[in-house]
Amino acid sequence: MKKIYRIVALIFVIALLPLLSSCNKDNNGSEEGKKAVETKENKEGGEETKAGEASEKGQNDVYETKLLSVEVPKGWKFVDNQEKADSAYIYKGDKGAMESPAVSITYCDPDTEMLSPRDMYEDAKDIEPIKIGDYTWEGFTAVSFDYPITVLSVKEPHQLQVTLFNEVEGQKINLENDDVQAIISSITIK
Repeated sequence: MKKIYRIVALIFVIALLPLLSSCNKDNNGSEEGKKAVETKENKEGGEETKAGEASEKGQNDVYETKLLSVEVPKGWKFVDNQEKADSAYIYKGDKGAMESPAVSITYCDPDTEMLSPRDMYEDAKDIEPIKIGDYTWEGFTAVSFDYPITVLSVKEPHQLQVTLFNEVEGQKINLENDDVQAIISSITIK
């Protein structure tokens, strides 16, 4: 029963995060912005690998929406939600999205104030600013429905929020994890 409660709670948190931090005005998912997942071009050979195919050189898949793109490391999967062009949800492992540690990314239109979900969580504690990729992120750790999370945000040059669901079903990720850093550093706003 507790497992069902935790899964329902995690679904609720995931559904609520984009509502609180998402601010994009143009979120219509038009055909011009809909790109399925593509893989970065292999610099050595100029070949492309479609999502789901194994790369000979170990390259990562790239998840793209109308507004952003992000790398998806091997062993990680994404929730394909092209209607929500301002966000990406990437999870680790073979279990389902709700039963795995994950990274949720949300872009907020620069003309709209990005809301902080800090007050929603228990035991929120600030973390030192951290430079990952092109951005210096500010953030906090907290607990959401008994799950530890880390929330990062940046306001310049783009408003972005990244939420790590650090431990789910005994699996763990954190900011020091190479895959997590690769995901965060690969975030590109179009």
